[in-house]
Amino acid sequence: MKYPLQDLLRVRNIREDNAANELARRRTEVEAAEKIVEQRKQELKEYTEWRIRREEELYQEIIEKKVQLKELDDLKQSIGLLREKEFVYEDRIREAERLLREAQEALEQAHEEYRAAVKNRQKIDEHKSIWAQEEAKIDEANQEKELEDFHVRKPDED
Repeated sequence: MKYPLQDLLRVRNIREDNAANELARRRTEVEAAEKIVEQRKQELKEYTEWRIRREEELYQEIIEKKVQLKELDDLKQSIGLLREKEFVYEDRIREAERLLREAQEALEQAHEEYRAAVKNRQKIDEHKSIWAQEEAKIDEANQEKELEDFHVRKPDED
């Protein structure tokens, strides 16, 4: 006899598979977001190192040289712009970290959905196992009854 909840079990298996696929996709997203955060940090590091070198070059250009006050103001403005650009890199890091947190939250949600899907499928699996055992008992009882019905009686000896 076909298991009466076989269609439901099939649906639960499909849901579990879908949840597993979603979990894998979310893991990939987290890994990509982590790489982006690291990349943004590396970009900031490289820019900061370059900015420091560039500032030093700019200072070296005017050291021991008579400069006009306007040239000094231009230098300060150039250095200020270089430092402001560093804030842009820091903002990019914060944005990448925000996206990483969102990806991690989505991954946790996918984990929860996967665990729920597995639990729901396991409930049907357990029910199917119990049902199969009961069906086996019923079959066995029916077979015994058939044997009793066909049991050959010996003729009475007088």
